[in-house]
Amino acid sequence: MHWIRFLTLSLVVTALAGCAAPPDSPLASPYFELEPGSVLELHRDLEIPPGLARLFFQRGEILPKGGMNQYEPSCDIEVRKLSQEIQVIKKGVFSIEREQFGREAVAESDGVKLAFYGGLWRGGGYSVFRYRRFWLQSEEQPQVMRMTCRGTWEEIVRATPPTLPEIRIALGEIFSIKPDPDIP
Repeated sequence: MHWIRFLTLSLVVTALAGCAAPPDSPLASPYFELEPGSVLELHRDLEIPPGLARLFFQRGEILPKGGMNQYEPSCDIEVRKLSQEIQVIKKGVFSIEREQFGREAVAESDGVKLAFYGGLWRGGGYSVFRYRRFWLQSEEQPQVMRMTCRGTWEEIVRATPPTLPEIRIALGEIFSIKPDPDIP
């Protein structure tokens, strides 16, 4: 009987010790939330091709259609309406009005992407992208709706949203994201 108590106590102490270790910086946490009024700055004009409503970014580059590596963090910027003409997002500053956390799963079959809430993948577990979605506001560019940044494709129990440093790597020098003027 004493070994059961010892084992139970050991498990509880181990679990609590894992929870007690704070990250070196709050920005390193995938659950660090940006305050409303945080800023996303676009450093150059972007063109969204006809028939699309968003552009994807990874490793500081604009991705070609279907070129995303699902095992690295990525982001996309989205406009409100689909158009059959090129849509331009001009360089400028966007206010982040709110942040939303969520998850999505995407499977590709014969070139068709299917989005759904969760799916059975590797090893029989659910695999998903955890994301952070930033709802954007700009008086000059009201057509720009939001930016979504995804963590890596992972089984649901291990998947986390991307951290702010990972988002900055995905966006490279195309965008800057500033949670607060006092935080670099």
